[in-house]
Amino acid sequence: AIEQDGLAIVLQNLIDNAVAYSNESSTIRVWIAEGPTIHIANDGPVVPADELINIRYRFQRGSGSMAPGFGLGLSIVQQILRRSGGSLELQSPASACRDGFEAIVKLLSPSEQSVEAQPMTLIHELKSDNQSDDTGSENQGLSRRDH
Repeated sequence: AIEQDGLAIVLQNLIDNAVAYSNESSTIRVWIAEGPTIHIANDGPVVPADELINIRYRFQRGSGSMAPGFGLGLSIVQQILRRSGGSLELQSPASACRDGFEAIVKLLSPSEQSVEAQPMTLIHELKSDNQSDDTGSENQGLSRRDH
């Protein structure tokens, strides 16, 4: 499951990018869909398919980018999401649009989170079997049961 601070960093980076790489009159859209999935889209220029792959990596930026920054935002987002079991998809043009860019954040569903959030607990039980080994001394068996 993603932590609150991690989600805040993810959303801040993606919304900042949507604003930075759009026109002044552009609309930034943010919505939540089933999954849970968070979509952040703008009306900026279309990003070529080969750049969609590369801009996920550190120090990579779209061609002709005039926005300030070092090309770390999407890499940071991707790392946070991977560590929390989520994923990042990028598409351009944005959904149901002729232009724009869309970042799609896929998080673990509540049922997946509950499975992930529950660490395996080991319960140790001492069983007095009073068994003797070859030397005639008593031996207590230790068994482990996954719960």
